[in-house]
Amino acid sequence: MDYRSPFRFSGRLYLLAGTGYCVMLLLLVKLAWIQLYHNEHYLEQSTRLYSSAQVIPAERGQLLDRNGVVLAAQIPGNFILTVQPDRLQTRPQVLARALAGLLNRPVQPLAVQLTVTDRQTVYVVSGLTLAERDAVSRLLADDFPADASCFSFEGSTQRCYPTGAASAQLVGYVNQKGNGVCGVEASLDSLLRGEPGLRIYGKNCAGQKFEWQQGRHKRPTPGATVTLTIDSRFQAILLEEMKQVAAEFGAQNATGLIMNPRTGELLAMGSWPTFNPNLGISSGETGLLRNRAVSDTYEPGSTFKTFTFAQLLAEYDLDLRDSVDCEHGSWQIGRWVINDSHPEGYGVIPATEVYYESSNIGTAKLAERIEARAMYAFVRSFGFGQYAGIDLPGEVKGRLQPLPNWRRVEKANISFGQGISVTPLQMAVAYAALFNGGRILRPYVIQSVSRDGKSRVTRPLVRREILSPRILVTLQELMQGAVLQGTGLPAAIPGLTVMGKTGTAQKIAPEGGYSNDDYIASFVGLVNIAGTPYLGLVLFDTPRESIWGGTVAGGSFKRIFSRIRHLNQAGTGSLQVVVKDLEQLHELPDCHGLDNRELRRRLRRAGVDNFSLQGTGTVIAQDPVPGLYAALPAVNFRLAEREFNDTLQVPDLAGLELRDAVALASQAGLTVNCCGSGRVARQLPPPGSRIDRRDVCQLVLR
Repeated sequence: MDYRSPFRFSGRLYLLAGTGYCVMLLLLVKLAWIQLYHNEHYLEQSTRLYSSAQVIPAERGQLLDRNGVVLAAQIPGNFILTVQPDRLQTRPQVLARALAGLLNRPVQPLAVQLTVTDRQTVYVVSGLTLAERDAVSRLLADDFPADASCFSFEGSTQRCYPTGAASAQLVGYVNQKGNGVCGVEASLDSLLRGEPGLRIYGKNCAGQKFEWQQGRHKRPTPGATVTLTIDSRFQAILLEEMKQVAAEFGAQNATGLIMNPRTGELLAMGSWPTFNPNLGISSGETGLLRNRAVSDTYEPGSTFKTFTFAQLLAEYDLDLRDSVDCEHGSWQIGRWVINDSHPEGYGVIPATEVYYESSNIGTAKLAERIEARAMYAFVRSFGFGQYAGIDLPGEVKGRLQPLPNWRRVEKANISFGQGISVTPLQMAVAYAALFNGGRILRPYVIQSVSRDGKSRVTRPLVRREILSPRILVTLQELMQGAVLQGTGLPAAIPGLTVMGKTGTAQKIAPEGGYSNDDYIASFVGLVNIAGTPYLGLVLFDTPRESIWGGTVAGGSFKRIFSRIRHLNQAGTGSLQVVVKDLEQLHELPDCHGLDNRELRRRLRRAGVDNFSLQGTGTVIAQDPVPGLYAALPAVNFRLAEREFNDTLQVPDLAGLELRDAVALASQAGLTVNCCGSGRVARQLPPPGSRIDRRDVCQLVLR
């Protein structure tokens, strides 16, 4: 008999049990390894399989001027028209023809989209502006009421710059990727863009989305609201006058700024030529992005003589009655010859006349009293050769030769503004010290930044104090005399006290030395309007009709501040009325060639109540340009009486490729500015309009 216990295991069972235990142990080790060391990796994979995330874009912050006028904001735009084709009662071809005629689009692609039946919702057309969206809504409601409920709009936002080209380089713009390009849009990009939100959805086994019961999402944080020190009215006047004077005297470009000398606030700053940030720039126009007031340098010429006289008065007890022999226009230092700008030159004249008549020789002779080391230190104390510290990108610090290089002739040249390069901003900051008690201030354009109910305000910052009140009074009297009886006479404004200095500086020739043909004409000065001091600087590069700083830049200074003087006087000057509510959005109609009565009638029909008129006759220019969808802080129109022969008729360029459109426009005598690629989708002014020969036709390509 077999008495073996039924509970005895064979060797094979032991082997199987041991193997099972080993497998379980390995699984436990693997599980612990995953949980402890790769938890995040597998959790991420699980989340990706069973949930999805949707980014909720944050609204980019607004840019405002000091009066609350919108300079940049997000507005509705880029709408997509969708349709439920299976619910349509009207034939698709009829609807397609109506939409194509309204939107200036081809009929056939629209008809194809309207006949798609295998989808519940179909995209019909994209890239619609708010005005086009409203026009489509009216068309459907009036002509196709039975089908209106089948259509809907999906929209996003777009960046809008209501003041157009007037503040382009200062404000900057946002590219298609949503990144700030140049100006404040670039320097404060991280603050303006805000923080995007996130919405988490679950997914079932079929891949269908469902929203979690408790709603897993992070709300977006809007961007900060930034208020600038800029006055948009001053900005528009500055750009318009610089553009007109540059065209009148044939200058290559112009730069200007207006500052409050007591605080360092920039009230206006701009360069011409410029660009329209609503349209962006093409690949060959990147130079237009430069804010020349902070990123370009120039030799200041005679405007620098003020600082030479300041040092002579402060440290060398100059008596302005002292006589100086100006050598009748030519004076030799070693192997170098210094000339006065006036061919006949001057003889023996008092130091006061040296300043009034802007004599290079007289200034250099007076500067012989100053030691090179002392002049170097004095010039540095005004901020030359250093960063001004403005809160804008792209600032350069100019060039001040190292002290070991200062020979006798270098010191003489620097005394009248040659051999030193400065930025317009540096020159304005230095001149501001002459009108604010001798304080060198930090210039700034960011007045405040507001976010989440908190606001950070910029306060004026005094870097150092120089010059005594007694010296400042004497310098102001000199600058006032230069305007009343010297080279600055064209800058004089009847009824106002103007103090300033002209500059007519030779440019450095490409082959070396100084050019006898190319000059920079500039004027910097102060004017007091109703108890408020304004410091202004205007600079014109390579004018051709006249090279003189007084004639070109001084005359521009007078025109700018004469208009600013009358801003608040009804019926005169530029009555710029502002809109601060973004709901007041309009598409600006083309008003070229209209007289005063027709202009007002057309604007009333378009819902534009705020505008300014300058001149009489018919409209020859308007800003912003027609056709742009924008919140309009002010629409500026320039009117003038002119002969019919001074205008050109705009041909129809719609649908043409860029090369053909440019060729046809050139045959008609037009200058065009293109935006985008492809074929011409829109042109401003529209076909058949008559525009001034100097005006530019805007082409939008898609």
